[in-house]
Amino acid sequence: MGWTWTSMLWLQLGASWKAKAAWGLFKKKNIEVAVQRLEEWNNKLQNFLLCGLCFLDDKKLMELRDGTTMEKLRLAPGLRLRAIITGANASTVDIVEDGMVLSPPVANSCLRTVNHTGGKPETVYVEYKPYKPRRGATQPSDAMIRRVRALGNLLCQPSASDAGFHTLSCRCIIKEKDHNGRALNRYAFLFRLPDGNSGEPISLSAAITIHHSHRPTLGQRFQIAKTLATTVFQLHSVGWLHKSIRSENILFFGAPGQMYSQQYLVGFEFSRDENDTSTMEQDDALERNIYRHPDRQGPPDTRFSVLHDIYSLGVILLEIGLWRPVIGFEAFADMDPDTVKERLREHANARLPHYMGRKYTRAVLECLDQTLVDGDVVALGGLERFRESVQIAFCEKVLGEIEGGVALE
Repeated sequence: MGWTWTSMLWLQLGASWKAKAAWGLFKKKNIEVAVQRLEEWNNKLQNFLLCGLCFLDDKKLMELRDGTTMEKLRLAPGLRLRAIITGANASTVDIVEDGMVLSPPVANSCLRTVNHTGGKPETVYVEYKPYKPRRGATQPSDAMIRRVRALGNLLCQPSASDAGFHTLSCRCIIKEKDHNGRALNRYAFLFRLPDGNSGEPISLSAAITIHHSHRPTLGQRFQIAKTLATTVFQLHSVGWLHKSIRSENILFFGAPGQMYSQQYLVGFEFSRDENDTSTMEQDDALERNIYRHPDRQGPPDTRFSVLHDIYSLGVILLEIGLWRPVIGFEAFADMDPDTVKERLREHANARLPHYMGRKYTRAVLECLDQTLVDGDVVALGGLERFRESVQIAFCEKVLGEIEGGVALE
């Protein structure tokens, strides 16, 4: 446009008091509104283009990956993640049969030491993926091995965090055995710790439960929310579902004063490719059900979708905003799942605006209300159209609303 606030100020110096009053009362406000609308449309355009990139094939991704236009449009991070995971240079993870021994688990610790042939002991974060051998078999099925390897390949990309996918980097996968050498019918995923960290991480669940002196600032809470929402978006953009998004599966590393800058989503035990077979596991523990959509509580009869992950995200965003565990809000154990959902929504609507503002509140309600897309999208366009529509709406109505508060302190 060519005009700056400074140049406008110099013009006003020679103007009459009536002209100055008119500028202050009307023209300045009109220009501010116009600039705000332009910024909103610019963000919507970027979100739309980013979602389109999520569904390009590998050849097109490789062609666009290094383009300067992508950098200017701020689309490069999402594009890089797709190229990292699906490109020709993507990392692959090994399933190690022998040669690695894990130290015995320690109570209240998620860290273990791994000893491997020819190397020095290494501290790692460990997660498990159990399996049930088919009747009469002693080994996992080929399908299970493929799923384990695919999950490992998703989580082992060292540059994924640079693209907004904040997970720990998977070092390798081992078929764990007990001290007698017998198979434990589970795979152990060994994750590298963040650079410079060897101590025990603290989960979001513990951070909001323990009232210590290192509470995050308002800006840090917005940053935590943005990082988590971006990670969920990126996971969905490559066709994967998490299925266990809850506060105990968000870890912070580092000294108490700096830990909120090192945040990672973990807990991929039930994670799967969106097109893979949906498992119908049942878990009636309230501390985990509180994060689940009502359709996925009790014996689930609904196939898990991205909207179920997003609902779980909404519950955590509510916790981050109030910096309190939702399970302590009231006696949820006496309520049915639909009533719990409605009560969480009421808490968000009544309490969040005071702490986080209206935009953040709207983002949380969009997650909880499941109103990101029209219910007819699947019937009209199938799964791909549904997923694309959810991603576009998520960028605009969740990430877009949260992003504005990141600079606050």
